[in-house]
Amino acid sequence: MPIGLVGALFLAGGGLSALGTFNQSLAEKRALEIQAATSARNVRLADIRIAQTKEAGQLDAATIRRNIRSANASLKTRLARGGIDLGFGTPVDILSDPQVIGEFDLATIKRNTANRVFELEIAKKNAIDQTNLLSTAASEVDPAFSAFNSLLGGVTSFAQNQQAQRNFNKGQTITIKRA
Repeated sequence: MPIGLVGALFLAGGGLSALGTFNQSLAEKRALEIQAATSARNVRLADIRIAQTKEAGQLDAATIRRNIRSANASLKTRLARGGIDLGFGTPVDILSDPQVIGEFDLATIKRNTANRVFELEIAKKNAIDQTNLLSTAASEVDPAFSAFNSLLGGVTSFAQNQQAQRNFNKGQTITIKRA
């Protein structure tokens, strides 16, 4: 039995729908792949930021140590010029004050650096998880399969339409009985 113009249009519509579904699925897959690549770059950036944060913390600590030595040397010089003996007693205790303050500063720098590194490690872990999730989602998108399903739906709809047309031509009708 020839399919006629309506049938041809039905099948053409199904084909166009399948093509549209294929293109949409392909675009979705590419978008997920791009997002995964961006997330992977974020992982690399987190590694760079972690290294920079650690290096900055080390440089800050070195600066504090240098400042402590400089403050002690300057204080010793001033005290010696004033005729104060630095061998024992209170003058020696005076020298420990910049050292103690400097140690507190060093501890603060170490704690702040560790906190920042921890934050960056969490951001890195989140980026790794997001990369894995996006990569998995992209791998599960199959444009050809989506197009095939769309085409199959169009063919099924066409076949149902044809069967309904044949039944109508034979005078058969479908009645729905209500309770």
